[in-house]
Amino acid sequence: RARMTQVLSALQLRPCIAFHELFTPTEGRRGVVVSLMAVLELLKSHLIEVRLQTSAYEPLVLLRVGEL
Repeated sequence: RARMTQVLSALQLRPCIAFHELFTPTEGRRGVVVSLMAVLELLKSHLIEVRLQTSAYEPLVLLRVGEL
């Protein structure tokens, strides 16, 4: 829940954010997993959206609902 709050707070400051900005390298694999789980829960609740990638290896971009 704490990471979900962090994601929503980050999206209050900016309309979109790249997934990799949600965690730091010092958090390691655990930070990535926790961030991914938070994003999936927020997507399921329709609180955020993910911009579709237009090419391979583009970063995943998260947006506030309605920003697409």
